[in-house]
Amino acid sequence: MFGSLAFMVNGKMCLTAGSKRMMCRIDPKLHEQEVKKIGCSTVVMRGRNYKGYIHVQEENLKQENDFEHWIELALDFNEQLTSKGK
Repeated sequence: MFGSLAFMVNGKMCLTAGSKRMMCRIDPKLHEQEVKKIGCSTVVMRGRNYKGYIHVQEENLKQENDFEHWIELALDFNEQLTSKGK
């Protein structure tokens, strides 16, 4: 999925891991502030930007606190999705 290995949490796609980047599904309300970070870009498929889906380049995941930041954002949004019963 998305050319990477997808990780599902509570039946919802949470993130994907590829050879050079990770894709995180985060709260769309946080998208604009998070995508401004170095090494981040909005996921684009078939010419469409997907708000709430961010690619993070490998070099921006090497520090443990950076990696944990993205995992926490993805898990927090996943919890919001599953608690709403979607």
